[in-house]
Amino acid sequence: MYLKKLKCLNCGKEYAPGSFSYKCSQCGGILEIQYDYNSVIKSGFKEKMLNCRHIPNIWYFKELLPLENEKNIITLEEGNTPIIRSKIFVRDKDKPRLDFKDESRNPTCSFKDRPLSVAISKVKEDGKNWVITSTHGNAGIALAAYSARAGLNSLVIVPNKSPEDSLAVIQAYGTKVFKIKGDISDAYNFSLEISDEFNIVNLATTFLSPYTTEGDKTIAFEIFCQYNGVLPDWILFPIGDGPLLVGCYKGFKELLDLDLINKIPRLVAVQSEKCAPIARAYINNIDEVEVWDKDEETIAMGINEPLKGYPEDGTITLKRIKDSGGLAITVNENEIKGAMFDLIRKEGLFPEPTGSVGFAGAKKLYAQNYLKKEDKVLVLLTGGGMTDICIYKKLQTEPKLIDKDLGAFKNIWQNEISG
Repeated sequence: MYLKKLKCLNCGKEYAPGSFSYKCSQCGGILEIQYDYNSVIKSGFKEKMLNCRHIPNIWYFKELLPLENEKNIITLEEGNTPIIRSKIFVRDKDKPRLDFKDESRNPTCSFKDRPLSVAISKVKEDGKNWVITSTHGNAGIALAAYSARAGLNSLVIVPNKSPEDSLAVIQAYGTKVFKIKGDISDAYNFSLEISDEFNIVNLATTFLSPYTTEGDKTIAFEIFCQYNGVLPDWILFPIGDGPLLVGCYKGFKELLDLDLINKIPRLVAVQSEKCAPIARAYINNIDEVEVWDKDEETIAMGINEPLKGYPEDGTITLKRIKDSGGLAITVNENEIKGAMFDLIRKEGLFPEPTGSVGFAGAKKLYAQNYLKKEDKVLVLLTGGGMTDICIYKKLQTEPKLIDKDLGAFKNIWQNEISG
């Protein structure tokens, strides 16, 4: 297609496309994929974007995705997730317009299908047979599903406190799952040891592979199409280390370079206050993110990312936040739970706890007068709640066992329901 080169974001060293490259061999920096944009323009991509009416999957944007032959595409029809107007914010005319982009509508119920579709397609193109990732759940489920579709063998390394519901789904696909003692950084670092020792392609959805981030940026392209080119003023993301935000920034930057937009929305990283290395650096006006050294658990397990061994991932995310004129903020556990149940009981949406964090952030920014009534705000709901049922069970009471006695139920109705 139109893949041109890989370039180190740190030292600028360039690499020819073709092999499954990781970080820069010269300085260890993060690699970014670049395209022959003149050829992309000549292909009619701009006209296609300006006239998009139906997006079948993320490969609608294949001109700006890193395959060299589209016969290698592995897809489960991911992408084209809906934008849904908030009922809570619509009721009050003094509040801004707030929409949700519901990534739980992807095939395995999270945005992780986007990066894994791209990365697994690239693995298939390069003729590799084994893949591995570290995950709390969603990335492992996506890896398992797309590996099954591609006929690849797969391994998943998880922290020992990962949700059991997610692990059961991963195993159902035939993927081998191994728990280790420690947090997600420990799982990530051990998966690197395994991939190096056994020559397995590592598809950790951090910045390890530049190919996964390319899948993330398709959200930006869809937002452009779904809003007919008139972008939101603010976009809020739940953030661990940040490839989703960075990928979307790259997507908007490409649209800017192609003269399809005239500015990039303000991107907001929302982290749990129990694990917030990027927000801490932003709040303290520090340019380099440091490892989070506190050992606390958040209900938003998917962003519980201390960055042990790879704080530079957080640093590139911090830079993109600032480049967009955005913010990095924290929310507490009560704010996350409040957002979860507002989404469920008032909006009719069912997110995982992590997927609710962006909305918790939007509510906080509104309360602090960052968001004005003339603003257009988009919140990414990154994953659905069905793979985190075990967490919801802990927050609910056991249903009451009753007799099939209508008279007795009348008393329950009067005393416990209608009253």
